[in-house]
Parts: sequence; C-alpha cells; structure tokens
Amino acid sequence: MTRSQRMMLAQTVFFCFVLLGLFLAPLAALDDARLLRNPDVCAGRIVFQYGGDLWTCSLAGGPAAQLTSHPGSESSPFFSPDGRWVAFSGQYDENMDVYVVPAAGGEPRRLTFHPGADQVTGWSADGRSVLFASTRASSNRYARIFRVPVEGGNPEEMPMPMAWLGSMSADGRLFAYTSLSNRQSFETWRRYRGGNAPFIWVLDLKTLAADKVPHPGSNDTFPRFSGEWVYFLSDRDRVMNLYRYSAGSHEVEPLTRFTGADVKSFGVRDGVVVFEREGRLHLLRDGAVTKLAVDVPSERVLARPGIVPAGELIFSAHLSPGGKRAVFEARGEIVTVPAEKGDIRNLTRTPASAEREPAWSPDGGSIAYFSDEPGEYALFIRDQKGERSPRVIALPEKAYYGAPLWSPDSKRIAFVDNRQAVYLADVASGKVGRVAVDPKFICVPEYSWSPDSQWLCYTRHGANNLRDLWLYRVADGKAFRLTDGMSDAFSPTFDRNGKFLYFAASTNLAHDMGWVDLSEYPHEPVANLYLAVLSAAEPSPLKAQSDEEE
Repeated sequence: MTRSQRMMLAQTVFFCFVLLGLFLAPLAALDDARLLRNPDVCAGRIVFQYGGDLWTCSLAGGPAAQLTSHPGSESSPFFSPDGRWVAFSGQYDENMDVYVVPAAGGEPRRLTFHPGADQVTGWSADGRSVLFASTRASSNRYARIFRVPVEGGNPEEMPMPMAWLGSMSADGRLFAYTSLSNRQSFETWRRYRGGNAPFIWVLDLKTLAADKVPHPGSNDTFPRFSGEWVYFLSDRDRVMNLYRYSAGSHEVEPLTRFTGADVKSFGVRDGVVVFEREGRLHLLRDGAVTKLAVDVPSERVLARPGIVPAGELIFSAHLSPGGKRAVFEARGEIVTVPAEKGDIRNLTRTPASAEREPAWSPDGGSIAYFSDEPGEYALFIRDQKGERSPRVIALPEKAYYGAPLWSPDSKRIAFVDNRQAVYLADVASGKVGRVAVDPKFICVPEYSWSPDSQWLCYTRHGANNLRDLWLYRVADGKAFRLTDGMSDAFSPTFDRNGKFLYFAASTNLAHDMGWVDLSEYPHEPVANLYLAVLSAAEPSPLKAQSDEEE
C-alpha cells in the first residue's frame, strides 16, 4: 500500500468515526433528569422512581440503569437489608401489589394477591419479609401494616391497630410508624395544622410500649430507622425538612434547614441519606448536602413530534359574538372552529406552554386567554384570526388565573386568581388593578358587567361566611355593598338595559360548607331568584298591585 493510499484510508476511517460520533451523539446526550422520586440507598447504590419505572445509579449520580419497564406504575422501592433485592409496589396485573426484583436486575416476583392496593413501606430486620400497608383488614379510612415472606406465603398483620408508613430497627425490636394514611392525601398540604396532621410512634414490638416523637402540631411523617436514630420529615419550621429522633435519649435533631421547597421523600442507610427535593436527588453525608445530577437514558417516546386528537381534551370554550365561530382550549392550544364552513385555526401553536380559558371580545376582533409561555402566567390578547403577534399583559402576582370576562365595550377584562382576588385589566394601557379580595377561602368570586361597562358586580364573603353582592364603579374605583349580609347571594347578572340586577340567594340555611360543618349535612339549602332595582327613579316591576274602586 502506497503512502497516498494509507493517507486516503486514514482520512476515510477518520471521516467514518466523525459520522459515527454524529449518529451516537444524541444517544449519549443524557439529561440531568428531573422528577426523580422515592429514593432509597444501600451499598453505594440508589434506587428511585422515574416515569413510573424504577432505576438505579451510584451515590455520585451519573448514568442510571433501568430496573423495571412495565407499562404499569412501579413505586415505593426499598432495598433489602443485604442489598440483594428491591421490594416495590407494582401494577403488573392491573392492581397494586407487592413485588421483589433482584437489585442487579431480573424478573420481578409477585408476593401479594389481594384486590386492594398494597403499599410497600420497607423490610423486616432479618430481610425475610417485606412490609406493606393495606386496608385489606380494615375500612378505607385507615390502614394496617403487614409482613409477607420473600419466599411467598400469607401476609401476617403487625400489632399496630392503625399504621401506614413504618420502619423496623436493625435488631427487630422497635418499629417507627405513622398511624394515619397521610402520604397520598396530605403530601402536598403544606403547613397543614388540622386534626389529621400526622405524628410518629416508636413501638416496642415485645412489650407494645410506645413513645411519641415530640410533635409541636406539625406534619411529621416518613419515619426510617438507621442505627439508633429514627429519621423523618417534619414541617415544624414551616418547610418540610429532614430530622432525626434518638430512640434512647428522645432528642430531636434537625439535619437540613431548607427554605422554599419541601423535602418530599428520602432513603437512609448507615447514616447516609438520599432525598428528593425540587424533583432532584440530593446526598446528605457527614453533614454536607450534595445535589446529584442523574442521567436517565430514554427513547422519549412521548416527546416525539406527532398529531394528537384533541377532541376529548377540550377544557373550556366560548362563542364569538355572532355565533359564527367558537374558540376552544384544546390540549393547551387556543383553537377556533367554524359553525359550518371554513377551517379550524390553531391560533397559538405553542406545544411547550399551556394556554387556558379563551374569551372572545364582544366586538369580535380579539381573543383573550392566559398563557405560561413567559415563565409565569400572563394575559394574552390576540386578534381572532391569529395573523399578528399577541399582546402580553404582565400580571401582578405569581398565581393561577382564570375566568376572563370582557366588558361589553371590549375595553377591559375582569378575572380572578387562586387567592380569590378579582382583577381588572385595561386593554389599551395594559394596566392591571385589583378590585377586591375575598377574605374567606370558600369559593371563587362570581362577577358580571353592566351593559354600559361602568360597573362590575361581584360576590364577596362576609364575616358570617355568607356571600354579599358588591358593585365596583370603574370610573373612580369605589365599591359599594348591595346586599345586607342576611342571605347567601350569588350569580349576579345585569339585564340588557342596565336597570335591574338579577341574582340568586338563599335565606333558609345559606351555608354551602356542608363538608366543614356536620350539622348542615341533613339540610338542603334552597335558593330563589331576586331582582334589585338599580335606580331610585326606576319603579320596581314586582311592586305589589291591588285592584281598587275609584
């Protein structure tokens, strides 16, 4: 082979390697993944839930290996004491049951066969049994913890009369648990301080004597034994952080002091903690916290471009003023549809953001909607044909907004947020002002525009939890109470001439909070229609009449 041939061969091989690198680059470009949940740790490995499957990675993070891949959900993974097995709850046969799978990968083995849901909560100290919570022997209001042999057999009840999340000490003598089924119901109820705030018991399985972890009215949950310590989550400082409790000295020690986002779940072994916060895994070792970058290889099938039928994914709709078209919120896009002739128009085409609650302006020219395209929700106003870029009106708070209502002159838009505040946006200037805030977190305010666009009527709860009707004057921003607080008034609507205000009201019981006050369950509130005359010069159409001789 000549020198020129060798050089040509070397160049060809180099070019092939470059092409191979280009083809392999997308496969090697693994994400620093988010939404990693329910981690556990053992022998330098972490197991966690991601996308409904179980994965493992090293304590340093990095590439993850897939442990399960069934279309059903796999959750609550826990390493066995010797690290050889992972127990988890799986939906392999369309029901949530207990399974074990080799930690190095392999075929899962089913251990429970009950039609109810079985939630894995850990292992026995000797590693021969898997612990799980179930309502199979109780009502659905509370659960008990059972143990089922790894080799198969009938589950056996643990001695706790009510238990949900629990962990056994290494010597098998103590068991730490919460008595309320709080994990799913109250996992996102931040700073809850009601009667269902969970607390932790430490039970002696021989004497059945129980100690209560000091509980200052906070949410204390997810107890896990490691040595003499019971690690747990608590929001006693207003944010869910990691703590540990000494079963010997009965002292509580904080381990993290995060502000903002909560710690959601964790696993611990030999004092090494891996926990979930802000969708990422963190390692706590020797008092230092390290944020882990975990790369999860995936086909990303759901992220592939494609056409999705949106007919069953419509969440809100509004008619155009003339009824010739309708606008829909369909799978996060704003779409207009003709009554008979013409094409469907996708006005937004923003698959990476969510557009919500479109409202067609009374003059027919514009459509208003909310979008999180800027990062936080903003009010968008777009021409009804989608030919121009939308106007974006920034909103004053980071909140969830809804129910936009145009004024009849198409100059203003009223809307609410999830804090039950009513806002008014001026379309021309883009200014947004707050009209009122409902002081009672009971139900979202209702509102209606007067025909001349100068008044906005809205509902607002009084001190007795009954709704009053208020009138807001746009010209000077002053508000006036219309009803007297002796009835629960709602659903205000102006008549077309602006002379009257129609509304519904309940005077026999009025409260709509039967889920709060048990005394109201046997009663059925009755509402009637009422009419308010808005001008003193206007006679009432319902004025009593009597035929008299003259």
